[in-house]
Amino acid sequence: MNPRQRLQNRERKISRWAAGILLVLVTAGAIAGSMARRELLMRGRRIDALQVNLAAARWNAAQQQRRGDRIAEEFTAYRDAATAGAEASRRQIDELTSALEAAESQAKARGQVAALHEAMFEGAVHYASVCMRKEEPIVPREMLKAAGKALQARRARQSDAESLAAAEYSLARRFILLGEDAEAEPLLRRCLTRQREALQPTDRRLIETITQLGYSLAYQGKWEEAAPLQREVVALTRSTAKREGSLRTPLQSLRDSLIALDRLDEAESSWREIAAIDERSRSGGDMAAMRLVSFGGFLQGCGKLAEAEAVLRRAVAYFVQEKGEDHEWTFRARCRLAWVLALEGEGEEARALHDLVVDTARFMREIKQSFINADYGEYLTWLGAYEESEYYLLADLAEHVRWTRRPALLNECRQRLVALYEAWGKEAEAERYRKEIVRAIPMEPVGD
Repeated sequence: MNPRQRLQNRERKISRWAAGILLVLVTAGAIAGSMARRELLMRGRRIDALQVNLAAARWNAAQQQRRGDRIAEEFTAYRDAATAGAEASRRQIDELTSALEAAESQAKARGQVAALHEAMFEGAVHYASVCMRKEEPIVPREMLKAAGKALQARRARQSDAESLAAAEYSLARRFILLGEDAEAEPLLRRCLTRQREALQPTDRRLIETITQLGYSLAYQGKWEEAAPLQREVVALTRSTAKREGSLRTPLQSLRDSLIALDRLDEAESSWREIAAIDERSRSGGDMAAMRLVSFGGFLQGCGKLAEAEAVLRRAVAYFVQEKGEDHEWTFRARCRLAWVLALEGEGEEARALHDLVVDTARFMREIKQSFINADYGEYLTWLGAYEESEYYLLADLAEHVRWTRRPALLNECRQRLVALYEAWGKEAEAERYRKEIVRAIPMEPVGD
């Protein structure tokens, strides 16, 4: 091969090498460019994701703020309604008191006090009955107090014991229905003393008076005094009632007092007898199923989780069939069952039922602007969802304040709040509600 050919071959090799190197460089550049573009795209996507997350965080913060504002507004509305009702009651009482004082002054001037007292008694009892039938928020306490003057007048004229007892029972019954249990108690004690002397032990009027006195004491939180009377009512009802179902209400009253006194074994016996009556009668319907939910809660508190689960499953099955998936009673039964399953550690089923309960609560809050459920509030306290629990428990207390002044019922609401704030570590709030819990004051002996 001559020198010229060798030179040409070398040039061709150099050209091929140059072309290969150029191809490698172009390919590398293309790959680098592609990777750069991909990195920019991924970076853009990450930026977009961050923006989305930021927007979601802002939205959640706004929702939390709105939820907090809504809770505050709802509780304020409850409190304002209760305050307005109390102010209206005070105005009504002031007007009635002024009118009664004027009428009594005129009657004294004319020597007609006894006749006025009789008219006051009949009018007050009638007026109280009308208010209760219409569910008036104004409590005619002063009218009923005025009726008490008529009873004093009757005693002064030495009316017969049976007539006095009937009048005292009639007036006391109105006080109880209006939540004035402290006013009813001395009247019922006098009435019972007269009836024990005048009536047979199995007389229905005597049993009714003992029943009402038991209610009056229990609603004031005087459980030690209420329980013996309630036992007597159960024994008398057992010996005189023609239907087994008549035992249910006396047993429930006794059960509640025993639970309050922490005599859980005796309370459980009453609970089981009530459940057996419901099972045999098969006619309790909704109320029997609600009693199953309460019985399940009682068994849960006693640590009998397996039995509580079985009882609550029956209640849930009934309410789903009879009331539907989204009914409040279905929700309450499921809430209690979810709690029991969680305590048992029932894994997947417990989590699924918990999610269903939470979703249902949100749904019901949306369709009912003031959805209140103390059981759910307690469940949330146990879960550690304290802020959400606070909403339900404060709303429950405000609702009770609107329709009752009975210490025993209000104390239950306050005790739930004390438990919440203790678990939450808010000792100042817990102490505030501890101080509001009304303690029963022993009744002074009442003479004639």
